[in-house]
Amino acid sequence: MLLYDTIFTTALVVIVLSWTNYRRRLRLLAAQEEWADLIDSASQPTPCPDDEPSGSLP
Repeated sequence: MLLYDTIFTTALVVIVLSWTNYRRRLRLLAAQEEWADLIDSASQPTPCPDDEPSGSLP
């Protein structure tokens, strides 16, 4: 009986740790994608209507 209890407890611990690790990886992936979106949106230049064309001199 002790063997079955040990196997069951070990399996339960493995399942819980795997699920926790899976959720942690999902959160990290979501955070990385959020940062990537923020960096992409910050790196895109916003056109200014007052800017003159680059080829003309004042």
